[in-house]
Amino acid sequence: MSEASLGRAAVRPPVRTPSPRTLAKYGITLREWEEILRRQRYACGVCREVPPSAVLHIEHEHVRGYRLMPAEQRKLYVRGLACYGCNGRWLRRGATPAVLKAAARYLEAYARRKALTAQKVA
Repeated sequence: MSEASLGRAAVRPPVRTPSPRTLAKYGITLREWEEILRRQRYACGVCREVPPSAVLHIEHEHVRGYRLMPAEQRKLYVRGLACYGCNGRWLRRGATPAVLKAAARYLEAYARRKALTAQKVA
């Protein structure tokens, strides 16, 4: 019998808490990090999974002068928490909604062409 059928939420692996130094680097407190984690339902904000490492990276917008900004300003650019894979694949420098939407359109067009080709061959 699954936990869901017993009326309990599925058990998620715990997520590792970042060090005080890491939190300071992004200008957020442990309480703010926990709020982001709760808002994302205790998983990566992109793939909704908890990686085997149990590490979710603090993901931020890449802006000029970020490292020189005071903590209160740096925290404004924190977008959420992401696993290593999603952070590196989808959210790297230069990722914007427009770029990712364009990539989705590109892949959808390919899938349509592929489906039409498969119909013609069949």
